[in-house]
Amino acid sequence: MAASKSISMYDQLMQLPVFQGVTADQMTHILEVTPFDFKTFRRDRVIIKGGDTCQGALFVMSGKVRL
Repeated sequence: MAASKSISMYDQLMQLPVFQGVTADQMTHILEVTPFDFKTFRRDRVIIKGGDTCQGALFVMSGKVRL
């Protein structure tokens, strides 16, 4: 049986296009000063609506978003 590989929050964020070109030291600093949280949402849940006040950035790590 193959062992499953756990990917750290750091590794997941480094895979996002928005963080391409960011060095390991820069990402470490970002993670030290910025609150990050991973959340799971059920299918068809409204996450944000037009007109909502921006309270942070959301990154979709897997799944789909319908606009």
